Amino acid sequence: DLQAKRTATNPLWAAYVVRRMAEAGVEPGDVVWASFSGSFPGLNLAVLAAAEAMDVELIAVSSLSASTWGANVPGFTWIDMEAAVRDVGVVRQGTVAVTLGGDNDQGPDMFSLLAGDPEAGVRALRDAAARHPWPLLEPRSLDEAVAVRLETFHAVSGLARPALFINAGGGHASLGHCADSHVWPAGLTMTGRACEGGTPGLLHVMSADGVPVLHLLNVRSMATAAGIPIDGRFAAHAGESTIE
Repeated sequence: DLQAKRTATNPLWAAYVVRRMAEAGVEPGDVVWASFSGSFPGLNLAVLAAAEAMDVELIAVSSLSASTWGANVPGFTWIDMEAAVRDVGVVRQGTVAVTLGGDNDQGPDMFSLLAGDPEAGVRALRDAAARHPWPLLEPRSLDEAVAVRLETFHAVSGLARPALFINAGGGHASLGHCADSHVWPAGLTMTGRACEGGTPGLLHVMSADGVPVLHLLNVRSMATAAGIPIDGRFAAHAGESTIE
């Protein structure tokens, strides 16, 4: 939905994430894990900005493919955007590894169909990954897609337990394949949720482990609840927010 994607670019989302971090009890110096999708670059940037403002250690794994109106230009994917803001010092941390995204993290279908080339989409994303120093994770199943992310988070965090898990977008490895995967409530979830009849994604895994989860999806409902204008215009020098 184009309006949802434009709504997600409002810088007020950074304030929203800061509020939810504080509500979850996150404090400066804490470790926060995140899963980014190319579908909502605006939300990803909001998380990066919020992490800087809260002085937390943000460790993210990013999927490269994107849904319509997301970061879907092969030469300027989400990690190209993130690298740009990190290279000039706007933010200092974020992605530590990337995946192809799509179903089971095995790459997109849309680019391939449009190009009439079954490998076009994956090849474009491999090229994007090669432009940056972050390792490309290539799981062979949904279970493995979840597992390699957890291994990466633990490898970078060491013994530090995350104070919060943030998911931005609808990545398969985050949603998993449970009965309630596609109706997981947007916003902050502090209580555990069990996966019924399927493969748990990171939302369920982290929640079951007692880690608060901030799920950034269903932008319209989140915006309405937070007081962020839907498809509203904004100025870069806007004053203080009244965001809830």
